[in-house]
Amino acid sequence: MFWLLFAVFLVQDPITSSAVVLEAYRHGYSPLLIHAIFLAATLMDIAAGYGIGWLLMRRYAQSRLTLKARGYAERLLHSFGAHGHAVALILIAPAFFPLSAIFPPFLGISMARSIAYLLIGEIVFWYVFIWAIVFGLHIFGFDLRTSLYVLLAGGVCFVLVKRYVWRRVVKRRSEVEIE
Repeated sequence: MFWLLFAVFLVQDPITSSAVVLEAYRHGYSPLLIHAIFLAATLMDIAAGYGIGWLLMRRYAQSRLTLKARGYAERLLHSFGAHGHAVALILIAPAFFPLSAIFPPFLGISMARSIAYLLIGEIVFWYVFIWAIVFGLHIFGFDLRTSLYVLLAGGVCFVLVKRYVWRRVVKRRSEVEIE
């Protein structure tokens, strides 16, 4: 179960992660152990993504695609105000994780700040959601089949909320900044 938890936390699919965390919790795994596995897998994802981004930035720094992506990212980040880098990384982290860790090197954000902001975003907007589902299913005592249906519905709702937030908040802010 340990390696299964580690694997689902690397991928971070909301439905699969919720099901595996629920089963681990029902089998008596300590929540502190599950938190430690999440933290280790997430930090490994962020470090690997940042390293890949840093290598890509060094190799393709002057390519047309990189320059265009950097310009768009700068406009998006500055549309959030003075602390745009922090806010954008916190909000965007769960939407594109683990790929969101590739972008900070292109924007000149240090690895320490990237780890802090991406980790905050993952905990607040993804991990808390997973545990809310797990505790809800555990409190109501659903059997395995009903739990999986609830997890499927919860995962679909999570994806829809993410899309709504992305369309309403992030895209609207970047469009205002472009004009």
